[in-house]
Order: sequence, then structure tokens, then C-alpha cells
Amino acid sequence: MIHNNISKSGFFALIFIGLSVFITGCSTKRNTFVTRTFHNTTSRFNGYFYANESVKDAVSRLEKNHKDDFTQILPVYVYPTADEAKGLFPDMDKAIKKLSIVIHRHTITTKSKKEIPGACKWIDDSYLLMGQAHFYKRDFFSGIETFDYVAKTYKTLPTRFKGMMWLIRSYDELGSISQAESMIDLLADEKDLPKEYKAELAGIEAQHFILRENYGGALKPLNIAIA
Repeated sequence: MIHNNISKSGFFALIFIGLSVFITGCSTKRNTFVTRTFHNTTSRFNGYFYANESVKDAVSRLEKNHKDDFTQILPVYVYPTADEAKGLFPDMDKAIKKLSIVIHRHTITTKSKKEIPGACKWIDDSYLLMGQAHFYKRDFFSGIETFDYVAKTYKTLPTRFKGMMWLIRSYDELGSISQAESMIDLLADEKDLPKEYKAELAGIEAQHFILRENYGGALKPLNIAIA
């Protein structure tokens, strides 16, 4: 009996030690294979996935309820009016809360608490999705702040281009024409812009010209987006 008790005690001690080592190894201040695997997995499935579903459902509902007015020039993208945005608040706020937790718990940093871009591959996606949630709430200033962070922080990741494109959308909605055009020019000259992003950029550029009532300018990017 004594031998069995000692064996059981030793077994539970080993489990405790193992868990302690694992938890310590998954500290956000350690950039190792174990920490990256842990934070990539938990950030994706414990927060980002559900936040993304909330945003997707809200945007899908917005687009489904939208009715085109064929007596007017149609927009390339459907964005909510101030009244429509209020109906999206619950889903967008839920997403922002979940993404904030993901960023807080799973951002891998240096000892000086500076983020290591790309160490946890869902952090940049979380910031980008958070910016989109702010955008659809028509909280454009918070969105711009988030997209600007993405564009400046993740310089070696494709997410940077997405952040820049959402900056164009945000500037356009605010009426900041020069800032939107400056960002369009930067992306148009970007040699590393992934091919799959070019159609989206063309659509955003067309929307930019339509909002400015420069319909002639919208023709070329519209043809690129359609093709």
C-alpha cells in the first residue's frame, strides 16, 4: 500500500511538473517551436475563428438585405449606412472583444514586450479583422489606427497589403481623398503585391473613383476587377 501511494504520488508529481514546464514553455516571452505551436493553435481556434464567423455573418446579412437602386450608379462594395451599422454592433463588438483577448494572450514578444511580427501567425490576422469590425461599425478612426498598425508592423507579411487596402476604404468613407489616392499609388507601384490581391485593389480603386463621381477613371480598374 505504501509503495502504491508513493507510485501514485510520483505519477501526479510528474504530471504537475510536466504541466508546469509546458505552461512555462508557452510563455509569450519565449519564441520557440513549442510556444509558436501552442499560441498558433489556441489563438486560431479559441478566438479568431469565432470572431471571423461573427464578422462574416454580419456582413452577409448586410449584403443580403441590401437593395440596389438601378436608377443610380451602383457601388462596387456594400457598406452600411449609419442606421444599418447600428444593427451590426452586437456581432462586431463580440468579434472585437474576442480578438482583443487573442492579441493580449497570444502575442509573442521580446523581453522588452515588443511584438515579434509573424511569431504567432494569427495576430496580424486578428488586428486586420478587428479593423474591419470597426470599419463596419463606421468607427473609421479606430479602424484607420488598426490598419495603419498592420501596414507598419507586418512589413514582411502579405497582411500589410490588406491593411493598406482597408486604409483606402476607410479614407474614402471619411472623404480623405488625397490620403486614399496616395495609398492607391503606393500599392499600384508595389512589385511584391500578390497576384490574388490585384483584383481586390482594382475594385477598391474603382469604388474610389465612383465615390468621387469620376466614372471615366473607374472604367479601367473595373475591367481589371471583372477580368
